[in-house]
Parts: sequence; C-alpha cells; structure tokens
Amino acid sequence: MNEKITKFIGKTKLFLAEKKPDILLGIGVGTHIASVAYIIKGTRQIDDILDFSKKEFDEIHNANLEPAEERKMLFKAYIDFAVKLLKIYYPAIIFEAVTVACIASAIGDLKQKNAKLAAALSSLGAMYNAYVARVKEEVGPEKEREIRLECDQKTIEIDENGEVIKTKRPEMSKCDPCSKLYADYTSSEYKRNNPVANMDFINQTRRFANMKLRSNGYLFLNEVYYALGLQPTLEGQFWGWVVDDRLSPDSQIVNFGIEDKTMPRVLAFMDGDEDAIWLEFNAYPIVDLLKGKLEER
Repeated sequence: MNEKITKFIGKTKLFLAEKKPDILLGIGVGTHIASVAYIIKGTRQIDDILDFSKKEFDEIHNANLEPAEERKMLFKAYIDFAVKLLKIYYPAIIFEAVTVACIASAIGDLKQKNAKLAAALSSLGAMYNAYVARVKEEVGPEKEREIRLECDQKTIEIDENGEVIKTKRPEMSKCDPCSKLYADYTSSEYKRNNPVANMDFINQTRRFANMKLRSNGYLFLNEVYYALGLQPTLEGQFWGWVVDDRLSPDSQIVNFGIEDKTMPRVLAFMDGDEDAIWLEFNAYPIVDLLKGKLEER
C-alpha cells in the first residue's frame, strides 16, 4: 500500500513539474478574471462613496475652522476616503498580484526549459559534427556526403512512351539537419525552368546573408531559410553563424555548400539537367556562443 502511495506521489510530482507553466498560466488567467469582476463590482459602489466624501469635504470647508484644524480634519477625511476605496478594491488588488506572480513564474520556468533545450541541442550538435568529421576521415568526404544526404538517390517514373512522369527524392527527415533541398516543391522562390535565375537568386541570398552576419554579429539558420523561401526548422532556431575572433575564419562566413561551380551537381543544376539542388549550410549551434558574448559585455 505504501509503495502505491509513493509511486502515485512521484508520478504526481513529475506531472506537476511538466505542466507547471500551463497550471500557473491557467491560475493567472483565472485570478485576472476574478480581479476584473471585483473591479466592476467596486465601481458600482464608488458613486456613493464619492458623494459622501464630497459632502464631508464641503462641510469641513464651510465650518470656518482654524487653518491648522481644517488641515487636520481634511487629512482625516482623505484617510477615511482612501480606506473606503481600499475596502472596495483590495480583493481585486490581491487577485491581480497573484496574476502577475503566476505569469512571471510561468515565464521563468519556460526560460529555464528553453535554456536546457538549447544546451542539449548545442551538445548534440557538437557530437554530431565530431561524428561527421570522423566518418569523413574514415570513408572520404564524397562517400560521407552520399551516405548522409542520400542526395544522389532518386526514383524516376517513366510512362510507356519513355517520358518522365515523376521524379521522387528522399524525405527531408532523412537528411542532414543543416541541409535543404532547393526545388519547386520546397521553396516559394524557385523559378521553374530557369536554372540561371535560380542560381543567381541563391548567390544573391548568400551575399545578403553574409552582409547581415557582418552587420549584426550573428545570423540564425532560419533567417536564411526564410530568405530562400524554405520552411524553418527547430535546428534553425538554435543554429547559425557568429562573428567571433575565437572561431576559424570559415566559421564566420555563410556558405551553402555550392560555392565550387565545378562540382558535378552544381553544373548539372546550372545546365538544367537537374531541377533541384542540395544546399549544405555550414551552420553550427550558436546559442551558447551568443550567451558568452553577452556575459563578456
């Protein structure tokens, strides 16, 4: 029996810890509604208090008292007036204070969870990059890229007349988190049947991204995705580039992985032989780096 109670208490603690921001937000919304209700209720009584206090103030002014005595009586009347207002509105004040405390606590808890998530993602990114470097050293860069992206694997459906019906490529979820397929069905900026315009747009976006990186000192991967008309990702919220003297020069330049125009896949895209191209961004986790720079200031 005691074991069941202990398990129940443990599960309840975990549930409350997980749902703490939602619970606090719900309490905050409820207390705010209660506060508004008490304010409305108090406002209905305010006219009687104002009329009574005004009458009391007029009586003091018309009593022809000595200045010192009049000031004393007025001070007492103002105190009484403030106490009456406080009696009407103190429940609303208390409920509003609870609202602010709950929402502030919920925001603080969410910030802590986001910080833990960012740290975990940063650690995972470092492990991933180290793993990729070891694989490249073991099997070579080209083989590693082929395994990682499956970018050269596609299925082409041909009809009975020998015409291409459909070209199917790998699912995005199977690919590198910092790689995106730039194609008609992935980008809103893609120009169909115009490979030169597409390549010019990609190059212009890269130049603009580097200008923005130099101007702001940092750049998130999702900002580049938006500029290219691609869908943002979770990694894009934490990965990107930072201008920092402690980093290598290559890490402070935005690259799309297609800068070498002699690569076969780049030539195939520019010549129109391929209707899509993989963009391999040299992004890395930057949240901890940005925090470090802020702390240095």
